[in-house]
Amino acid sequence: MSVAIAAADVVARNLGARAGLAAYRGVLGSVSTPHERARVLGSAFDCAHAVHDAEGIRWVTARWSELPRGDFFAQLAPRAVRLYAHDRAAARALAHAEVARAPEDARAHYLLARLDDEHAARSLRRALRLAERPPSDAALATSIRARLARAGESFEAIDVDALQERDRLAILVSRLRSSSRYRRVAALDALIELTHSSDSEVRAAAYALGARHADGALTSIERDRVETLIRTHPRAKAARVALVARQGLESSLPDDADEEAVAPFRRAVAVLERGTPGPAPNPPTDVWRALRAIAAIRRGAPAGDAFDALLDVAPHCVVTEPLLTAAWLGLGDPEIAMRAEQLAAILSGRPSHARHGYLRLSDAVGDPHVAERLLRCAAAAGEAGAEERLAERERAEAWAAFRRGDGERALPLLRAARARLIG
Repeated sequence: MSVAIAAADVVARNLGARAGLAAYRGVLGSVSTPHERARVLGSAFDCAHAVHDAEGIRWVTARWSELPRGDFFAQLAPRAVRLYAHDRAAARALAHAEVARAPEDARAHYLLARLDDEHAARSLRRALRLAERPPSDAALATSIRARLARAGESFEAIDVDALQERDRLAILVSRLRSSSRYRRVAALDALIELTHSSDSEVRAAAYALGARHADGALTSIERDRVETLIRTHPRAKAARVALVARQGLESSLPDDADEEAVAPFRRAVAVLERGTPGPAPNPPTDVWRALRAIAAIRRGAPAGDAFDALLDVAPHCVVTEPLLTAAWLGLGDPEIAMRAEQLAAILSGRPSHARHGYLRLSDAVGDPHVAERLLRCAAAAGEAGAEERLAERERAEAWAAFRRGDGERALPLLRAARARLIG
């Protein structure tokens, strides 16, 4: 180490960070080797960061990008991450400086992706291409794929067991969307393992992913895996009842289910099998009002009063599956079809907890604008086929715009349709 650097170190140690920053800025021009320059810039950064000197950090950033090629990544990366906690823009600028200095270093692009949410996917793809070049960095490539999987990209050839638990979750999200039932089952098996993690957040995420997967149509083996997963949940009995409700009336309630968890399921069975919503809670809930309307339609009884009550509360409701079902069934009854159409229009603009029911309601309503809103609600809720239907609609609108000579409108529609279909 040069005498000049040693002297600057003494100044920083004895006179404080501000004096140290000035000393390091003064000696940078007198050191010649790249390693010494990197050492001075790292120390200057530490001083600037300690006293929140934004101009000093900008000076370090500008000088860092001027360093010659060499492996100084380990000196910069932890400092950029530390800076990110209170000045994200400055941290991203520092990462950009490392990319500019070492554009062929996969680690630099990976660091930038971690600090730049807006352009993360682009930086990750660049980092992955570089990490896979000989001599490849398999560990880094695996971490990059895990981060890309969180953004929805699918990777078939990846050793999930080699990942950290949180990175493993990201890959499993992708695999649960696979068209192969074998890959979905394997992903569920991996989630079951993660429910035994010592990390409470990982356990909670594993349960949440399993529950979300149960919202879709399951094969018998997938259902078996989901049941195994929720068996270890702290509220396993209620969770198993919820799974039965998700899968429909052909499922059997667990023998040891507690009555509080079973009650909503029994009410739904009563509506469908006996045409009665059961006694009204005090005060009546929106769900009970919807079940009352459904029950009246199922019995063939007048349902006008029940729909009037729904129309009174709908402008303030949170949408649930029974409300959507009531509107859908009402559209098939000439006596209340107009009120059901009004109800559908209101529900299309309300916040929602519903996972299913929008798509069939969209098909049934007469107003094309309401149908469009309901279709977008279905896509937002993740209903199977909704994204494809929206993409087809956007494609048709795009070609109609092309025929009118309106290319300015057509191109965004085609891009949107393509994004829905292939991500």
